[in-house]
Amino acid sequence: MSRIGNAPVKLPPKVEVTFAAGEISVKGPLGTLSRRFGEQISVENNGEELSFKANGEESNALHGTVRALVANMVKGVTQGFEKRLTLVGVGYRAQATGDKVNLSLGFSHPVVHTMPKGVKVETPQQTEIVVKGIDKQQVGQVALGVDQDGRDAVDGGFLDEGQAEPGLAAAGHAHADRVGHQVLRVVEEQAVLRLLRLRVVGPPQVEDAQLLEVGGARHGGLSTDSL
Repeated sequence: MSRIGNAPVKLPPKVEVTFAAGEISVKGPLGTLSRRFGEQISVENNGEELSFKANGEESNALHGTVRALVANMVKGVTQGFEKRLTLVGVGYRAQATGDKVNLSLGFSHPVVHTMPKGVKVETPQQTEIVVKGIDKQQVGQVALGVDQDGRDAVDGGFLDEGQAEPGLAAAGHAHADRVGHQVLRVVEEQAVLRLLRLRVVGPPQVEDAQLLEVGGARHGGLSTDSL
């Protein structure tokens, strides 16, 4: 038995629940949601609340899950769900237009997300995105898709509501370190090529030897002793 499954779901005013062939439909002020659960879980409606009962031991695993999903359906058609994202990055901004949200994330082109049916998007500020809908799962999936584009950017991204910022800052510093090492490696390789050319025609210049010495001492790069 599931303690969650045994807890009834209260029905707010103006909410109608219907059953048909293993499918439950919940209708409220904000819309209608339907989901098929099969006949493993029995749902009873006494007009004020819904109660759930598992039909056999094999159905116990679904007892609490079905109850939680139906509770989300009831809340969705009466209150709705929303997910807030905060855009973090220099020059990053978002703008909602109808059923689309345009993201400026530092690329050469804007990233456009089109909301599916039943989901609305708002941008109270240029760095804040609010995804709303009556289906909790759909709202979460849409917000995840928008969030992924932000995290794919070079040194910025989105912060979910309540998430700490230092994680993204650390990721930005790590990226800067990688770029710095790559640039230094290119400088070392260019210096080696210059030194090889100079050995054919004459001794290397002082600046080439100093560049190789600095690169080898600080970052384990190539030095004149390895040639």
